[in-house]
Order: sequence, then structure tokens, then C-alpha cells
Amino acid sequence: MSAIEQAAQKKNAGPAETEESLAAFFANPKAAEAGSAIFAGKCAACHGDKLQGLIGPNLVDKFWIHGGGTRTDIVKVIREGVADK
Repeated sequence: MSAIEQAAQKKNAGPAETEESLAAFFANPKAAEAGSAIFAGKCAACHGDKLQGLIGPNLVDKFWIHGGGTRTDIVKVIREGVADK
């Protein structure tokens, strides 16, 4: 998908998530189970199986490198990545 197509898709995607909508989504046990499986397959190698950080940063402490640790910040980093990584 080209950058132009991606931009158009984002524009047509509707309103962005809010902290409240993400909190409700994250509270869904099926969503948590699916997220856990995705994390194990794609993220744990760098962030550790307990999110403790290995090559990638610790995800359970109070320090954030990208964003402020809000749900919307986390979703943005997962979806878009970060420029220096």
C-alpha cells in the first residue's frame, strides 16, 4: 500500500480512539488474549516475556521514551513505530 493510500485510509477511518474507548477495549478478555498472543510472537523477543525489557525498553516501569504512556500513545507507537527504530 502506498503512502497516499495509507493517508486516505487513515482519513476515512473515522474518529480516532479515545482513552475511554481504549480502556473499554483493553478490558475485553478476548482482546487481551489476542494481544498477548501477538505480543508473544512479535514483541517479546525484544521487550521480554514479562515486558521487563531486553534489547527493547522496559514496558512496565514509569519511564517512557516515546509518548507519555497513555493508551493512545501506546497504540500510536504500535501502529506507526518510531522514526529511530
